[in-house]
Amino acid sequence: MADNDNELMDSGVDPDAGVEIDLEPVAEKPQLVHSWTRINTFQTCPMLYKLVYLLKRKGFVNPIMVIGRVAHQAIGEYNNHCLKNKVESDFLKWKDFGYKALTESNLDPELNAEALRLVEQYAQSHIVSQESTVGAEEEIAVNKNWEQVDWLSPDVWLRVILDFLQIQGNICKITDYKTGWSMKADPFQLKIYALVIKKLYPQVTDFQIEIDYIRHEWQKMFTLTDEDIEEIERAVLSKIAKIESEEKFEPSIGVQCSYCPVWFACPAMKIGDVRKYVVPSKQDEAVALALEYEKYSRLASEVKKILKEYCDVEGDLIAGGRQYGFRVSNKFEFDIKDLYVALDEIGIDLLDYLTLDYRKFKALLHNANVLKVAKSIGEKKVSVTFSAKKADGKEDSE
Repeated sequence: MADNDNELMDSGVDPDAGVEIDLEPVAEKPQLVHSWTRINTFQTCPMLYKLVYLLKRKGFVNPIMVIGRVAHQAIGEYNNHCLKNKVESDFLKWKDFGYKALTESNLDPELNAEALRLVEQYAQSHIVSQESTVGAEEEIAVNKNWEQVDWLSPDVWLRVILDFLQIQGNICKITDYKTGWSMKADPFQLKIYALVIKKLYPQVTDFQIEIDYIRHEWQKMFTLTDEDIEEIERAVLSKIAKIESEEKFEPSIGVQCSYCPVWFACPAMKIGDVRKYVVPSKQDEAVALALEYEKYSRLASEVKKILKEYCDVEGDLIAGGRQYGFRVSNKFEFDIKDLYVALDEIGIDLLDYLTLDYRKFKALLHNANVLKVAKSIGEKKVSVTFSAKKADGKEDSE
């Protein structure tokens, strides 16, 4: 992860274990340590920030985050290996670093192959530049005077980890690896990196920031100049000042509640506060109702997890006119390029059907020749999903 904020990721406490939370402001606020992840967490929800970074609560970790952490660690060690040995690549070594990162993680074994695939993909498609490279997985910590200090120094104020850093004269290139499916990045994260480098390397006037989407084998580049740094510094200091002056840490209820790792410790998730709802007469009442929906969507998600565990052992459950259980379905998976070539051989141009008009595409789905070709080049997959259907057999929920 870009900022390696393990408090948010290294979690896993059973929500049913019982968590007592302190709803009062921290009496003596400690020296706060900032990073892009922490600033972003506060902006998402001040209560989430308090629970994770001040009260040190632990909770559910999204496996996607663990996959990303494993891939980042392995890629960083692979890069440093290449730099140390002055080679641009060493494909035979990527697996060593991948398995090492896996052994140090708590990743579900079923996801090991996914993490290793990302590391292998990186080693296959990248060379490690030896020219003007400062380091890989470069950990940098500074105090309030923008002086570099030890990562665990008592006066550390701001931390960043740069995936790959190169400086040559007045030009700096920062590469940030993204291992997820999303091809979006927060520019503010990268601006913080540029600000820290400027403070430590005053001669740098031009910044090349590359976002490397490893999963998609695609890079995006943008630039910053010396003239941008002053505005960036004002923005960073303003956000940090807001965190350091906060006392209430009110929860922000919204879609973020669906993936909150410590939702069970949040005062906004009180049990037993269900009330009768009426059609809102004002917009602010409708907004409040929508926020309630986000909260209970999260609670419903947790109930579904428990029902899945029950049905996995006891079988289908009938309750309230619904039947809960696991459903098995068969499907074919194939490479779209292979399908394009195969259809072209029988005189069908797939591109003619790729339109927003579903009626046209529907005709293709009912073409017997197309289905025959798809089955011949595809791989049969069996999937299992947990869903609820009406007791009469009609499916209405997944």
